Amino acid sequence: METFTFSLIGGRGMEHEHSNWYVVQTGTGDETKIYKISRSEFGAIYLPLKEVLQKRFGGFVKKQWPLFPGYLFVKGDIHRFLDTIRHGDLDVSVKPLGALGRPKPVKSEEMELIFKLAENGVVGISKGSMGKDGKMHILDGPMKGMEGEIQFIDKRRKKAKVQFDLFERKIDVTLALEIV
Repeated sequence: METFTFSLIGGRGMEHEHSNWYVVQTGTGDETKIYKISRSEFGAIYLPLKEVLQKRFGGFVKKQWPLFPGYLFVKGDIHRFLDTIRHGDLDVSVKPLGALGRPKPVKSEEMELIFKLAENGVVGISKGSMGKDGKMHILDGPMKGMEGEIQFIDKRRKKAKVQFDLFERKIDVTLALEIV
């Protein structure tokens, strides 16, 4: 997957507006295609990314991947967005998250957490160390203060699985963790 620059279209200060956001589910990998093509047409399309550390040739390299694979955030007129994508040239499937077939907006506090974690659209790498108590202590980065939500740490692969309350369910997300 190529790295692309984050941009939140829709005007200055948009990233601080946490209401009227919707989540659209699509095929994993299709979220990037939809984002690249539709970001110029709509008020705000948000594809938060995460930095990951991939083992390559005995070392680690940084890559960027979608924070929520298969999901895209849309602000504003969700029906117009869905109609445009469904009737466009892209061969992708899109479905809004909601109840009873109706799109349901994401809670403001959930969007606030996502914007806080994904500063400039990318969740960076956290740094942590093992304490004498045997627990991982996050010293710096987006997971700082989230120790209670960490479900699992893989020291060898430099990853931590974090659980979020999002979209009225528990979502597990794997984030990069450098152990210092």
